[in-house]
Amino acid sequence: MNKIKPLKIPILVVEAHEDHQLIIAYCLWEKIPQALPIFSKTADEALLYLKQCTDDRKQFPHLVLLGSNLPQPSDFLLTELRKQHPHLPLIVLDTFENVEQVRQAYRLGANSVLLKPTTLPAWEALFQQIESFWFGIAAWPSLE
Repeated sequence: MNKIKPLKIPILVVEAHEDHQLIIAYCLWEKIPQALPIFSKTADEALLYLKQCTDDRKQFPHLVLLGSNLPQPSDFLLTELRKQHPHLPLIVLDTFENVEQVRQAYRLGANSVLLKPTTLPAWEALFQQIESFWFGIAAWPSLE
């Protein structure tokens, strides 16, 4: 008897720091096992990936996790993502607590801005909340 593997849900993670990539990969594996993380370190890599998978909707991400400490300003990527993919959910993970930077992220189209935790248990709790909301409560927009 063949078991059908559940489809993995692509999630694009744009994060320049390798240590944060490792933590995010672990948290996705542990807390959101249905996720298929795709990592990029720069805005250009992320935009190129999205362009390449436009024809293959199975690979197109259902969600973007965007770190703010990118070589290019994250404002550029937020603007481009919102312009090219207006219905793609965008979550900004950041270390800032500056109210104006948070406002700017929302003005540019972020669906949420979440403060990066400083401990592994806090990272796990954050990803449990992301899982509960985006994979439990929220309705996904059509990506067609």
